[in-house]
Amino acid sequence: MGKLMLAQRLKSIALLAILVLAASTPTDDLLAYFTRLDLVVWVSFLTLLLASMRRGVLRGDKVPIGELIWFTGFLLVAAGRLYSVLTALQSIPLKFYLGGFIDAGNYTPTIMLVVMGLVLSAAGDLVKSWRALIPNPLNTVAGLARALLAHPALVSGAIAFLVRLVPELAYSNYILGYDTVEYVAHLKDFVASPSLFGVYYWFGGLRRVPPLLDWLLYPFARLADPVMVFKLYTPAVYSIVVALTVYYGTKLMGLRGKSGIALGVAASFSLLMLRLSWDLMKQLLAELFFLTAVIFVDEERRLTPLLFFAFSTLASEYGGFTSSVSALVIGLLEILKRRRTLTGLTYLASSLVFYYVTVHFMMRLPALVENPVSVVSPPVVTYDSLAVQAPYVTAYLIVTLGPLLPFYVAQLSEDLGKPRYSAAISLALLMISLTPLVAPTLNISGSGWDRVLMTIAPLILASSFKKASETGLRNSLAVITVLITLPGLYAVLPGGYFYNTVIYSALYRTPTLLRPMPPDLLLYNAAVDVSARVADFYGKMPILAPEWVARFIHLFVRNPDPRMLTSCPSLSTSAIELAVRENGHVVVVLSTNDQAVVPANFRSETIYENFYLRVVLVSS
Repeated sequence: MGKLMLAQRLKSIALLAILVLAASTPTDDLLAYFTRLDLVVWVSFLTLLLASMRRGVLRGDKVPIGELIWFTGFLLVAAGRLYSVLTALQSIPLKFYLGGFIDAGNYTPTIMLVVMGLVLSAAGDLVKSWRALIPNPLNTVAGLARALLAHPALVSGAIAFLVRLVPELAYSNYILGYDTVEYVAHLKDFVASPSLFGVYYWFGGLRRVPPLLDWLLYPFARLADPVMVFKLYTPAVYSIVVALTVYYGTKLMGLRGKSGIALGVAASFSLLMLRLSWDLMKQLLAELFFLTAVIFVDEERRLTPLLFFAFSTLASEYGGFTSSVSALVIGLLEILKRRRTLTGLTYLASSLVFYYVTVHFMMRLPALVENPVSVVSPPVVTYDSLAVQAPYVTAYLIVTLGPLLPFYVAQLSEDLGKPRYSAAISLALLMISLTPLVAPTLNISGSGWDRVLMTIAPLILASSFKKASETGLRNSLAVITVLITLPGLYAVLPGGYFYNTVIYSALYRTPTLLRPMPPDLLLYNAAVDVSARVADFYGKMPILAPEWVARFIHLFVRNPDPRMLTSCPSLSTSAIELAVRENGHVVVVLSTNDQAVVPANFRSETIYENFYLRVVLVSS
């Protein structure tokens, strides 16, 4: 009773303090003012939290109306505390400490919620003597929670949809991701000139683009702007991928109840999964079909998986590569372990088909062969020589999968003895993704090892959570979930940049946040502005632009000729000289401060410029 009286006194003091602070005008020392305000809010929240735990609020089928009023007040105070923490994280993340969780520019809702909550809590104390009983609302909540736990895949899919929708809403007027700009432009090309298996402009060259994504989005792109189509496509497909991950973990691996929800949360915020959804739109679709195929394989559906491996191959080059490897593994297991020769040979033949379809899609025109082992390597583009990939692989494994790997290996050794097809597939693809570390000069995965690793991330997550749930270590699953989730949470929230900078600096071609590229929105707008103006010259004279700008120009030009829109990783004097000698003149997009790259012996005239970029006509 004494502790309850102390809690009530603390609550009264907190209410008085917050009213005095709210009524006073901040003076010169704003930091001290908001620090005091933040501490008072913490005292209010923690006092009510401890009191609710002590009193056992809202227990039983019937509860006093005073208890319900008191608990409503507690929820309002908790909402005020949560609101201030989230706004502080987004706007002033460097002040993420006790005394710094109040955003000076947006603190009014916090004060209102906390004051209302404290008043209601006090009112609940005053009427606690009323014996009027009402049905306990927590029973309804508990019933809803039990219903949700019974369907972890659906709940996880909903969580994933909201997680991936947040950055899309935060940057509602911008295209998220580097490649996504090219996807939007390509979809516009496809709508303008639809075909079953066509050749289209893709990042500066002509490509046979895997068509399944185009076929799927075509009707939607006829009804809405492709920018909006991708803003909804990404969360929708991401939610299905996470739901399939949880289905695999619960139905096939045996996870139960809360463990399935924990897997869904971890999968929704996994750095590998979020990276996949940032701008790898074809591979995200391929992942959906790949996971479906793997689930069907483990469910012993003989040939049905081949249909979904085929869909994955038509969706993405990486889907074709991983499907080819998976079909090879399944075929060998069918022949050597199951003694089903005909089925095994069917999978082996399908593996060859998937492989050569992938080669067909990955060849630029003219064809480009990159890898001496696999004839053509999974990555369409290569950023570094293969010999320098090893350090990236090590960092990637530690940062994205570190806490999971011991559990995954333990579960893998158990599953391979059965044998479980999905375990053998994940091991084979993991070994391929590790070849830059093990054998750099015979690297099978090229610079696309990270994308191979993304493909099997759901299988690794589910297997690891299954083994972790069986350990005798209490709360080990909760700890792993937090370790996997926290960096991904910061990647989704705009303010998370300050917490993820060091982590992401070690990750290969991975963004710090899920945001547009370039992340400087003023530079992004400048690129769109310049691209709209440069597009007017298309067809009249050749255009030469850095790759990051050329993809914006592509937004305004339908299926351009690579000779008329040349995309360069970085502009150089020699590239401009060659273009001018071939065409007599060329429109070049440069940074505002970049003067040295224009050849001194050629005439140059600035056609347009803004603060960041300028358009120059160069002629001989």
